[in-house]
Amino acid sequence: MSQFTVPALGAASFDVTFEAVGFTSEDLSGCNLTDTEGEGFTVTAIAENQFPEGVTAVIRGHISEDDAQGSASCKVFVCITLRVLAQNALRASRTAAPVHLLTRVADTMATSSAGECPLTLEDNWQVTEVEPVYGAANVVLRPYAMELRRKAAELLRQASRIDGL
Repeated sequence: MSQFTVPALGAASFDVTFEAVGFTSEDLSGCNLTDTEGEGFTVTAIAENQFPEGVTAVIRGHISEDDAQGSASCKVFVCITLRVLAQNALRASRTAAPVHLLTRVADTMATSSAGECPLTLEDNWQVTEVEPVYGAANVVLRPYAMELRRKAAELLRQASRIDGL
């Protein structure tokens, strides 16, 4: 994973949706990632430097079943939307799937209250949609600003101990 970096000037925000196929023996239709859960993933990933370069937030996710199945193992589609900084929509569409992050989000959506996760993913994540995000600069940059303030305060504390201030 990349270390914390400030987004490049001129980069725009895009919501990039990744989709993978999975299989389950449970009814996972209707499983989704709420806005609050997405924000929780975002805050944690920023604090732990777990976002790959360009990814700034987890936005939403859902699981839907393939229609007309009668077998014990149902085919499902897992869709997860990440906010990505890129120079343009084409570059956003070429964002490499952050498999570890996407799998964690998918497992969270599929985990039952008993703590079981009946979802098996094929790990074939593909970009299925790219949408520009308008007016999102403050929302996207807010976590970075908080992290910059925290790092600046930490550096000032270290400098004061060294200089005896």
